[in-house]
Amino acid sequence: MMRHAVSFVVVGVAIVFGGCDGCGRSGAVVDAGVTVDGDDDGDEVFALSPAERDDPVGAVVAAMGSRPGACAQVRSINTLEEAESVAQAIRQATSLAVELIAKDLGDKGVWQRLCVGDEDNEGRLIAQATRWTSPGGLLAPFLDPPRTPDEPRFHVLEKARSDVRRPTPAQAAAFLARRPTPPFFFVGSGAAPALVGTAGVGESAGSGHARVVAVDAAGALLRLDPAQPPGCASCAVFEAQSPVVSRRVLGAGDVHPAPGVELLVEEETAQHARTLAIVSADGGVMRRVGAVLLAAASVDVVTRGEAAVVEADGDDDREVAVTRLELTALEGQLCRLQTKAEVWGASPEAARGFGRIDLKTVQSGGGDAAVVDYVTALDAANDADAGSRACGDALRDAPGTLTMQLCLQRIRALVGRGDLVAAVNAAGHLAERAPALRGAVAGPLFAAMSALDADPRLSAAPYDCVAAPLVADMKSKSIDDTIKLARVRLSERLSLSDVNDAVFVTAARDFGNDTPVFGIAARWLERLRVTQPARHAAIEAALLPQAPPPAGAVDGGFGDTPPPTATNSDGTPGFGGTP
Repeated sequence: MMRHAVSFVVVGVAIVFGGCDGCGRSGAVVDAGVTVDGDDDGDEVFALSPAERDDPVGAVVAAMGSRPGACAQVRSINTLEEAESVAQAIRQATSLAVELIAKDLGDKGVWQRLCVGDEDNEGRLIAQATRWTSPGGLLAPFLDPPRTPDEPRFHVLEKARSDVRRPTPAQAAAFLARRPTPPFFFVGSGAAPALVGTAGVGESAGSGHARVVAVDAAGALLRLDPAQPPGCASCAVFEAQSPVVSRRVLGAGDVHPAPGVELLVEEETAQHARTLAIVSADGGVMRRVGAVLLAAASVDVVTRGEAAVVEADGDDDREVAVTRLELTALEGQLCRLQTKAEVWGASPEAARGFGRIDLKTVQSGGGDAAVVDYVTALDAANDADAGSRACGDALRDAPGTLTMQLCLQRIRALVGRGDLVAAVNAAGHLAERAPALRGAVAGPLFAAMSALDADPRLSAAPYDCVAAPLVADMKSKSIDDTIKLARVRLSERLSLSDVNDAVFVTAARDFGNDTPVFGIAARWLERLRVTQPARHAAIEAALLPQAPPPAGAVDGGFGDTPPPTATNSDGTPGFGGTP
């Protein structure tokens, strides 16, 4: 079963780093220059249970459990002996991790799935497997020939992954005494990294305050350096206006040139500005080595952030995929839930902190393989539309085999997951932006449009927030409950309002009027003519004849001639025409 890469949802709870010199039980908790109002003692210690006293390391390991991971199924073989032989040959030739996963198919017998790779998220696995299975890739000699040109070369399988590292007994005991809540992470470098988790949520007198607890190998708490993170002037401005009152662990990964693994932490000020801080464990101190502004306070828009460690540009360090989930309201009713993702990475100059990474930078620095990383990073951040735009732009500007293989495969994957509008938009982006690939995109585009056209939920009516809000009376619900309800409602809606204009334009202009793709686009446009006349007129205007390009100009970097004029059957401008 294919699924999105794991990301960490930010919620607003009050958090401080462990350690509490000078804090009082009845006053404000002061930690490294950051004040958090509440009754909690920032260093409150609880008695261990008998089981925790007997085996603190085992208690921590049990609480950590396993995390989702992924491998790529590249073949399925019906005899164990042959499967083991192929698996061993792959290990010897490539040094890749290979395991056999048995699948009982009833009358067909037990088949062995060869699953290659061991990645911590689906996006990273797809990027790697796309390289391995491409012509000339590491796994190409071991693959069966495809039965059809567009047959997927691999399938993503889920698998559990666990951290092989273990805390020291003193570290585990001191950590458990602060009552942390999973997930837990090891951060820092060397043989004895710090153990980190979030503690105190609702623990002390129902205060609801929490703190990030970081404990070193000797059982001592690590404190936070109050210095501002470099490279984020807006973060410094908001923190100067009001203090940080909330910190929460989101995840961990090697996202900075400094040795070891860094911590991803959401910070929130008293005036509800939120930042993502990148925190490094260095010599018993936690230092913010970078930051990204997630959101500032707004009356009608509530923003929640998500962060995932990804590989996005082909270098040795990982990057951070930042997702902003925007909730737009009107008079207390939720009208829109929108996801926007970006990729951020550490600057080579430490003083500059973190900066946003765009597609052109990735293309110039890493080429085709790095583009695959970038697209899968956006998908890992749950912004399929951003990934689709990146696919179209990359294949327009610098077409590469790996990128083409990935971008065609992700359309099929979106259809398979039931993300029909996203699949149609992905195919439309490719067909509209990369003319040379229209022949390869025609099949996936038709498959996606057919599936959406046949879905009984599909509507052409515009959204009416007053008559049918995603969530009514937001004030009576928590933000988390509002998001859950909105996602349920969105799963029940399929609308032509969400289909990008590029889909209508390319399907009506660039494919023959005797093709199924044209037929579906024509029906959709007729529905829009009735329900959304203004949008229909805008699409029709985009289909009008365009002025010819200057002499010597090329189209999209491919050198193609401009597409023929779009006309209706009577010769007037419209959504007709021949390819």
